[in-house]
Amino acid sequence: IKAHVGQASTVRNKLAAEAGILRRFNEYAVLFEKPDKDELAGRLIAAFDKYLSRLKAQHLDLNDASVPRIVEQYFAERPPFGSGDKKAEFPDAIVLSALAAWCTDNDESVYVITRDKKMSAACSADLKLHPLTDITDFLDLVNSRKQEAAEHIKAIFASRADSLVADIGERFHDLAFAVRDYDADVEIESIDGVSFGDPEIITIEDTQATIEVECDVTFTAGVTYEDDETGIWDSEDKRMMFMDTVRTSVSHTTYASVEILFEYDSLAALAEPDEPAVSVMSVVRQQPIMLKIGTHY
Repeated sequence: IKAHVGQASTVRNKLAAEAGILRRFNEYAVLFEKPDKDELAGRLIAAFDKYLSRLKAQHLDLNDASVPRIVEQYFAERPPFGSGDKKAEFPDAIVLSALAAWCTDNDESVYVITRDKKMSAACSADLKLHPLTDITDFLDLVNSRKQEAAEHIKAIFASRADSLVADIGERFHDLAFAVRDYDADVEIESIDGVSFGDPEIITIEDTQATIEVECDVTFTAGVTYEDDETGIWDSEDKRMMFMDTVRTSVSHTTYASVEILFEYDSLAALAEPDEPAVSVMSVVRQQPIMLKIGTHY
């Protein structure tokens, strides 16, 4: 960052010297103000540090690099070293050695993004270091793996959806219900069927994923209300009294949005349909479910 700021400052100095006539125009005045290189570099470094913090980037300890292995590579002229001025490759060798040590300690693999051919050649499967030439290559790889994981998740959901019906039914009881034209109490008596739409992938992470799926839920509800066609009118209090209490059952089908959680050890585990734990996180609707007495639908 400091080097790039210094280079840009040199270019600005040259421009200021060769394009002095632009000083006559207010809109170009900023080009002739001498920049504070340390202040500009400090701002960029602070922004970069904030970026690394937001990404939760890890800083590896270079003390874990294997000096004997690096020296052996140097004298054998093996990548990332080569013939000629090999000393310039020591930083790359130290970085790769530290990465390899981290992979061994954490039982993980690392993708090394570099356009340096000798650094790429130094990466190998036995070191768990895999070279890529550009960040877009890595993003393409992530997207393809997530697409594969998404297909596995949808297949697992299709094969295990029926096992979620009971859990959906339990949560369905907690939704809001109302009866058109009546002040009534509603109690769900039974869940008679659940049909699922196409699942939508919400998130896919290393050890868990969530999907959302629209469901049609058919249920039977017990409805209790006071029949305002019975009773006695209290002219003083202006209300009906001693009305008959009616209880009836209503069958109804409505939609609900269901969020489902998948938990697994790794994305690779999704290849085994019985491996992930699948559970219902929530059953929601934006509006109360409106029932109508005397109509079966």
